[in-house]
Amino acid sequence: MTGTHASGQRLCRLLVSLVFTLLIFNRWVVYNTPLDGLDGSWAIALHLARAAGLDYGTDFIFTYGPLGWYTTRLPIAVETWEIVLLDLVYVVHVYIIIWFVLGPQFSWLRYGIVAGLVTLHTLAAGTETPFVFYFFVLAYLGHYQRTRQAWTLVGASVIAILTFYMKANVGLVSLGSLVIYALIQRLTGEMPSRHLLISLGSVATLLALSVVLLPVQLGPYLVAQWHLIDSYNDVMYLVQNKRAVLVSLLILGMTIGALSWPLYRLLKTGLLPGLLRREGVLFGLVALQLFVLFKESFVRADAGHIGFFYKYGLLPFTILALFSAHSSVRRWAVLPMILLAIAAPKLVTYNWDSSFPYRWVSQAVSYGQDVWHPVRPSLVTNRTGLPVSWLNRLSQKRVDIMPADVALLYHHKLRYTPRPIMQTYQVTDAYLDSLNATYYGSARAADYVVIAWDAIDGRDPFNDEPATKLALRTHYAVVDQQGDWLLLGKKAIPQTDHKPLVRTQVAQIGHSVPVRPADGCWQRWQIDCRYRPMGALQRLLFQPPSLHVELTYQSGQRDTFRTAIPLLKGGLLVGPHPRNLANMSHFLQRRDQHLPGLVSIRLLADTSLFYPTVHVHQYPLNLSGNGQPDYAD
Repeated sequence: MTGTHASGQRLCRLLVSLVFTLLIFNRWVVYNTPLDGLDGSWAIALHLARAAGLDYGTDFIFTYGPLGWYTTRLPIAVETWEIVLLDLVYVVHVYIIIWFVLGPQFSWLRYGIVAGLVTLHTLAAGTETPFVFYFFVLAYLGHYQRTRQAWTLVGASVIAILTFYMKANVGLVSLGSLVIYALIQRLTGEMPSRHLLISLGSVATLLALSVVLLPVQLGPYLVAQWHLIDSYNDVMYLVQNKRAVLVSLLILGMTIGALSWPLYRLLKTGLLPGLLRREGVLFGLVALQLFVLFKESFVRADAGHIGFFYKYGLLPFTILALFSAHSSVRRWAVLPMILLAIAAPKLVTYNWDSSFPYRWVSQAVSYGQDVWHPVRPSLVTNRTGLPVSWLNRLSQKRVDIMPADVALLYHHKLRYTPRPIMQTYQVTDAYLDSLNATYYGSARAADYVVIAWDAIDGRDPFNDEPATKLALRTHYAVVDQQGDWLLLGKKAIPQTDHKPLVRTQVAQIGHSVPVRPADGCWQRWQIDCRYRPMGALQRLLFQPPSLHVELTYQSGQRDTFRTAIPLLKGGLLVGPHPRNLANMSHFLQRRDQHLPGLVSIRLLADTSLFYPTVHVHQYPLNLSGNGQPDYAD
């Protein structure tokens, strides 16, 4: 009878785990529909870069790597079996985690809690697959800590590499977590030497294989990703929902307080040093994942990003609940999960569906049918698009677009040939800008560039990618302007601009710095502005303090734009200042006399968070030339 009861419990556990897994997977079809707009454009660009065989790190650079197509699932440059294979990896790991969570003994309370968490996770809007794979890495490490089975270290290495090539910022932390865990466990005597060699050897071997199998130049890829990660925090911050931030901080504070109690009890009994030696590194990696998730959600705190914290914040605490050897830690780890589940519906968009409890059946059937006969949806757009005369000219030509609307080129089936950092808002420091500028001066550059006058987050459209705009002025000529678009053609014999020596002056935040012509009317100002310690701490833990630049024109009019330290260090183009697309056309044609004159620049910031003194390095530029349209058709 006992054997029959145990078999029944295993069957129940197996079936419930399967149902919960299918609910979490929540896929009806293999492919997503290509979308218009900024985010739709970078997703499309990932596939167009793959179709063109571009190398990541040199030809193409973005936060998402050569496996980033999996996060977009578009029917452009990926076969069905590739998506299904990674779906299978995802589903198997989710199933294993749920199997562990449900436990060998049936409990109404445990099954009820898991059902509630699965429901909230599934119905919450938004998906960030690389973060789930990052969680799988920690789950492998937690399982190793419990079993000391070496194969789990290999599994962690495989998932970490996959994560790294899906989304580099999350993947670098995943790889770093694995290496840190292995080294510290070895130093504390909790891991034998052969297991350390297995973990580090697996990472090294897989990285070596990836260079052969994937379109990536590993060294340049790592350097470029570091620049993207380091400057993203300064430039891309956005606050829209302060209540969500405060609630998340409250939950984290209560969690720290709750978990401090069992740790205090262990300290009193003298057992804490042993626990920290065995599990301390895993506790630290869980805290690191929470921090990364907090930054992922609240650096750019719009509705879409905020949802990630309340959807995926359950995952790090699951590691503690599953793999801690101390029962009190396991029990208290459930508290933040419950708090997140209570708070989430009030702060995150949910797709409530009355058919949720049983729709997994129709989901599984629909997904299976689509695997067998996949539907490849096309881009849906109501836009009028580019002029017919342009399309005739651009047919079979290599075309790039600024600042971001790759979906427009895809819509017209043009031959997309991107600069390395393929959307302007991602060009967040001088190094990244120099890569694009070098590209436009090379033989492999696009034949034509389509330009719109636009920038995100209140930034100055003219001083996004300043070095790149200088390269455009040198190597391209204006062909035509229609509506919201400007068309540039590559010059057959580009002109070269001379750059005289630098001049430096000291200025103060809040005080205007006059613009005086030097060796011509154009200069490039690289402004060295620094955070005070509290400003740097705010940048590290949450978001940087705000920084703006005010431009005053000869007419007395003023423009105020949002800026950031990396953008200022990269340099501002200072001189007659374009304020619209027509002005930009004059700049590119070297008709500077038609541009609004700039008389002063002033930085606006809280000097309690920034040092008030800045150094302005002024590079006079000789941008003279006739701008003849000598491009070759």
